[in-house]
Amino acid sequence: MGAVRGGLGAIEECWLGWELPPLDVAFREMPIRLDDVSAWCPRCGGSIGNGEVTELGCGGCRGSSSAIDASVRIGEYGADLATRILQIKHFRWHSMALALGRCLGQQVKLALTQEWIPDVLVAVPMPWLRRWHRGIDHADEIARGVADVLSATVRQPLRQRMGGTQVGRSPTERRRATGRFAMRPQLPRSLKAIRAARSVGIVDDVRTTGATLEHVAKVLRQAGVRRIVALTIAVAPDPDRRAMRHPGMGTASG
Repeated sequence: MGAVRGGLGAIEECWLGWELPPLDVAFREMPIRLDDVSAWCPRCGGSIGNGEVTELGCGGCRGSSSAIDASVRIGEYGADLATRILQIKHFRWHSMALALGRCLGQQVKLALTQEWIPDVLVAVPMPWLRRWHRGIDHADEIARGVADVLSATVRQPLRQRMGGTQVGRSPTERRRATGRFAMRPQLPRSLKAIRAARSVGIVDDVRTTGATLEHVAKVLRQAGVRRIVALTIAVAPDPDRRAMRHPGMGTASG
């Protein structure tokens, strides 16, 4: 596997040239900083203010039901993280996906106690046609980076039915897009592994409304998974909550 990934790196350098700098140069020019664990809600992963979180969650998730027990992120979606995520997807930057996955793995160690750290990881699955078209399964690559740090096993017991992407859909449309994910019954070893896991981590690049992660978590719950942690590189800010925290935002001055 190491030889294969080394070959992918060589292909990146050969075909994409200066579009993708070496990782050490990329991180020197645009450092990726891990959020302090107090910056997000441990239940939903959303950004929070001082004293906002209780044992029931934050103002954004408190009172709502969820199939996810905990969330870990590197940071809020925007600026440097957004640039790197888009480069992974559109320039097939395999090595950057792995590197950010390792950063996420380090964040998991900082944020969770040992009994909560996932020993099995499940990447949000991509339809095979979209994976072939893009040339990279970014969530799977990120998951393998996380696994390197946590010594976890990556399993894929799920499939995603082909359909439109979530990009451009309203929050309501995202929540209503049920039935996208299902178990792959022809993989009994993966099913056995997730059922026996201490904790299962669902890995994705960005949490926007949380609908995708919730749909995946519900399918895993139905399959018998006991504890689920959402692991994402970035979480998109909630504009409504940001406006509440900063009432002057979005209004014209003068």
